[in-house]
Amino acid sequence: MENADFMNLRRMPTGRYARALRLMRARVKDASLPGLEERLEQALKLSEHTLALELSWSTARANVTKARGQAALIDNQIDAQLSALEGSIKAQMVGDEGAPEVEMARELHRTFFGQGVAAITQQAFEVQEGQIDAMLVRLDERFSQHVDALGLGRAVERLRRLTGEFKAELDRDRDPGVSFDQVRAARHQLHEVTCSVLIGILYHLDAGDASSAALRARILEPLLDQQERVAQAYSRHRSPTDVNPETGEEIVEGAEPGAGEAEPQPEPTMA
Repeated sequence: MENADFMNLRRMPTGRYARALRLMRARVKDASLPGLEERLEQALKLSEHTLALELSWSTARANVTKARGQAALIDNQIDAQLSALEGSIKAQMVGDEGAPEVEMARELHRTFFGQGVAAITQQAFEVQEGQIDAMLVRLDERFSQHVDALGLGRAVERLRRLTGEFKAELDRDRDPGVSFDQVRAARHQLHEVTCSVLIGILYHLDAGDASSAALRARILEPLLDQQERVAQAYSRHRSPTDVNPETGEEIVEGAEPGAGEAEPQPEPTMA
């Protein structure tokens, strides 16, 4: 079992953990509690690591969206180039029977466009990518003389260049960098470590005397404040916004966790 299984601590956006831990560390340092300070330092480092992961994931997600959009634009250019290439080949199929260029054109059309251009252009991005890759390989290895004889070199080279750009955009989509699973795991670990910090404070500062109780309340105040703000957000049926860890300023845009990214939270009460 984990620490969180025994604690009624609400899960929060990462910046709120970092803000609370930062203020708590300063108060523990002022109180000369080295054991707790070390534990808080480790938790704070984890919060900073989680924030960095979230930033990388957000950037990767934006890049994937941009890559798909750019790939769609390049796909339109590829479709137009394929149509032009097929039209040029088809035009040269007209001529005297037995003429070398006519036979070459017919062979190219039969090999690559026997089912029409739509058989390529209407495929999913990844399927179309594979089909054009195979086409370019065969043009290079078997039909280079056909390309030269029919004057198709410029069209083929433009198709090759566009396909390279298309592949680069799809590769950005296929390799998003930091995954949300990594972010989720880091957030979970941060919550677990924060629970450990809370356990340490409750253990080291028994509320049996007034001075210890007052010090404990002062150290826990930043965490309880963030917990209360998160509770208020949930009571209004809203996802909690995040805060700047250094200033405590609320971050409205791109609030974390966003829709679909946070698990539903219970309504616990602090002991």
